[in-house]
Amino acid sequence: MMFCLFIVQDVFEKVNKAYEFLCSKTSRRTHGPDPHNIVLILKAQSILFKRYKDELHPYKYSGYPMLIKTIRMETNDSSLFSKDAPLLTAASELAYHTINCSALNAEELRRDNGLEALVEAYVRCCEVISSFTKPDEIAVQVCIHITKCFAVSAQFEESREKITEMPAIIKDMCSRLYYKNLPNLCSVAAECVSAFSVDFWLQTQMLQAGVLWHLLLYLFNYDYTLEESGVEKSAESNQQEVANNLAHICVNALARLGGYLPDENVTPENPAIRKSLSALLTPYIARQLSNDTPKEIQGDTSFGAEFTFSVHEKELIVGEIFVRIYNEQPTFPLEAPQKFVLELVNYLGSDAQVNFIASSTKGPEMVKWDLLLFWRSMNKI
Repeated sequence: MMFCLFIVQDVFEKVNKAYEFLCSKTSRRTHGPDPHNIVLILKAQSILFKRYKDELHPYKYSGYPMLIKTIRMETNDSSLFSKDAPLLTAASELAYHTINCSALNAEELRRDNGLEALVEAYVRCCEVISSFTKPDEIAVQVCIHITKCFAVSAQFEESREKITEMPAIIKDMCSRLYYKNLPNLCSVAAECVSAFSVDFWLQTQMLQAGVLWHLLLYLFNYDYTLEESGVEKSAESNQQEVANNLAHICVNALARLGGYLPDENVTPENPAIRKSLSALLTPYIARQLSNDTPKEIQGDTSFGAEFTFSVHEKELIVGEIFVRIYNEQPTFPLEAPQKFVLELVNYLGSDAQVNFIASSTKGPEMVKWDLLLFWRSMNKI
């Protein structure tokens, strides 16, 4: 084991020295660095950090000054998206693998102002992404790697504070979910939402950036029949499998956003997000997000908290119970019957019933009959 570690460390140091030489001023003065060689060096380092994560975990990456400089030079290059050597792609991928390997690297990247450099590259690439962009384009690949960097950085408090101070990260990351033509980027962005949800203020910023609308829409692309078909499937050959995987990721992101999950997945409970999800999904379905086994909305200033389905406008709802529907299936088990009884008593003693009866198209007698049947059902509990 020690011999293997020595070999890995020795190879890594040689690769790192080669990278520093290729990027050095001396090299540029003589014959100039070959971008293709630099890409190979960066990819070699990425492979080392990816394959030997456990062995390299105790060590800090010493190449951040050159890596960050490379990222900034490529970001500011006017010919960035027409180059045949994807240097920014390789550099952003290496940044991800280094911080994903070790917490020491994540903190070092932040101290070296690496997050700021990544944000500059992120914004530059986000500006050129559209509904016609292809998945293999440089801008998409860079955004995927940098979004992963943000997700890993969110594990550390000081990095989260830095992210909070840079609103462009939240805005652009949430906006990536709009591009259905780029499912891999959408999946990475949704996973980043889950990672950011460990912080209450990041949750709130994502809510204000409209993240709920994007995540919820992907749920409607889920097809449960694919799971039950028993046929062999893969994300590479089955578009529905891609849609189903993205729906699962979005359900998890919604659960973490609202703070529904328990134990090791616990996140802060966010009342504003929970109120919006209860209105958009109904309270019962919103609570199912806590199970941790997950299977046309317009924007408004309340982020959906005041949303009502038109089909429910004329329904009498008491304590989350649809009175008419419950009367048709009175044996359906209620989650908290005592609570509902109290809410029904409060309702009967308020002016709400008078206002509902006056506005109902069913007529006063039919509404009173619904209430009477409901009351009798509740007395049997």
